[in-house]
Amino acid sequence: MNVARWVYVVLLVAMAGGQILDFPAFRAILREYDIVPAGATAAMAVLLVAGELFAAVALARRSTAAAGALIMLAVAIAWTALGTQAFVRGLVLDNCGCFGKFFGQELRWWVLLQDAIWLVGAAYLAFG
Repeated sequence: MNVARWVYVVLLVAMAGGQILDFPAFRAILREYDIVPAGATAAMAVLLVAGELFAAVALARRSTAAAGALIMLAVAIAWTALGTQAFVRGLVLDNCGCFGKFFGQELRWWVLLQDAIWLVGAAYLAFG
């Protein structure tokens, strides 16, 4: 379980880092999901980044790893919901935004598969 925990710590830090490095670009990507009013996109971006960072820090410490796993599960649910609703609505997104403007992936079914794998891993750490 320690290896899985550290894999997710690295993933979460990479995600948050990419999003923070060009925060305006990250907000623009989130706007394309068309799920909140334009004025609320910044708040959504802050919540996602904060969740990723809090989860990473909590997962890194054995004493708070369980809480970190629950936070990561919430973040994974949020990203999965964002991607799924956009995919179902037929929105075209050139970059899913998981790493901000870096390592962009067009929103396709395999991104949803990656989200599902992330959800399973998060649930395993939280409840396994």
